[in-house]
Amino acid sequence: MRSLLTDALSLLDVCGGKALDVGAGAGIETKALLAQGFDVLSVEPTPDSGKLIAQEIVRSNPEWLSRWELATLPIQDVGLESSYFCCIYAGFSLPYCPPEVFGDVWSRLLKSLAPGGLIAVDLFGPDDSWAQESDISSVERSWLEESLRGMQVHRLKEQAYWGKTFSGEKFWHTFELIAQRPHKPLPTAAEVR
Repeated sequence: MRSLLTDALSLLDVCGGKALDVGAGAGIETKALLAQGFDVLSVEPTPDSGKLIAQEIVRSNPEWLSRWELATLPIQDVGLESSYFCCIYAGFSLPYCPPEVFGDVWSRLLKSLAPGGLIAVDLFGPDDSWAQESDISSVERSWLEESLRGMQVHRLKEQAYWGKTFSGEKFWHTFELIAQRPHKPLPTAAEVR
């Protein structure tokens, strides 16, 4: 399990409830969320992903399958209920959401957080080598900070470096984010007066 998710889970007041694993891959983080007591929706558009994730879960505890659901759709096609998830995890999957819908998907993800819920994600910055690709989404730090207004930001770590990928080397410009929706709504300006 990636340290981003481990760190996010350590910040939650309560474990359990609903969790969303965006870009679930082989199900490593899905399994970790199930182990923490969450009911998990894994989003992975790869058709064979369900079998891989189910095998990963069964290796740990077959009973967890009853608390697991799979959506073999891209995240932009998944219906997200408002104030529903206690934990949302997306490790380097959201940059593959098409740029023309990324803003809407991001907004829907934030709105789907339950009060006290956490989001833990990796995003590409505009200087990332892959950010120039037409089908890759990247964000400016100022946009990201503005989108998180009213949330408690536990971590917003920006990194820029040359590093390896599966296909060679590239310039990485990333944001590692852990943010939490307040337990209570913040007062409006009118309520403060």
